[in-house]
Amino acid sequence: MNKAGGITSKALSYVFVVLILYFIIKATSFNLQAVKDFDFRINIFYVIVSSLFYFIGFVFLSLPHIYILNKMGYKVLFRDNLKYLIYGQFGGYVPGKVWLYAIRYNFLKKYNVKLNHYLSVFFIESFLLIISAFFISYILLGRAYIDFVPPYVIYLISLLVFVVIIPKVFYRILNIGMRIIKKDKIEIDMQMGFGDFFAVFVFFCVYWIFLGASFYFLFLNFYTNLNILYIIGVFVLSYVVGLVSVFAPKGLGVREGIVSVLLSRVIPSYQATALSFIARLWSTANELFYSFLFWIGDMLKGGKYEDK
Repeated sequence: MNKAGGITSKALSYVFVVLILYFIIKATSFNLQAVKDFDFRINIFYVIVSSLFYFIGFVFLSLPHIYILNKMGYKVLFRDNLKYLIYGQFGGYVPGKVWLYAIRYNFLKKYNVKLNHYLSVFFIESFLLIISAFFISYILLGRAYIDFVPPYVIYLISLLVFVVIIPKVFYRILNIGMRIIKKDKIEIDMQMGFGDFFAVFVFFCVYWIFLGASFYFLFLNFYTNLNILYIIGVFVLSYVVGLVSVFAPKGLGVREGIVSVLLSRVIPSYQATALSFIARLWSTANELFYSFLFWIGDMLKGGKYEDK
């Protein structure tokens, strides 16, 4: 890279960091008034378990990424993959849902991953992440889910899944998209089978369960009689709707709205609103905390950890 290109790249990276910080501040300042008079009773054990479950969720969220890349012949280190996943979370605070993958791809260029192959990872993960979330939330929320999501939406999603989940159909659609954006198609030997799709689906299901359980243990600081399955279902549904809300950075406002509505069925509405805001703060705090731990680890090892 020439000097001018290097300066431009550096300047753009600084601009991107500023944008991330702006949207983080915007997210964490959301609805501060709602928690002003909340009765806090912090239990350190619940806080630690909640944070640990959040991290375990990250681990399972990272597994499909490395699983697909390894199936395609790219031997990506687990620690690299997990670290870049956590760093990439901050890209979600900038409007548009591709920044997380853009950040991870930029980091993983050292593995010589071809762009068209990485785009296939993006589409596979996005599809199965969304489908697994709807599946888990539907199972756990039951009647509340039917009331919240119109039945015809469920039927349409189910029909879409049954058709697109077939690998030959999925890759045919994907390669049509590749041709439209003028990228090379995904070669036959780089395509996954139904068993691989199912493995990725299971990884994502486990991720959603740990993520929802993390918020359940967090809420035990405020309520001790909440149903864990209901709380997991609430957060899985809120996250997936936030994901498909393309123009809401990190699902800002969308997630809080769904959490507030569904929690208000079991607790007073103003407290449900307060907990939705606390959950937003907690997710951001965990992302910052684990990013900081990886950064410290890199500093202590002089940035020479990776290939050992």
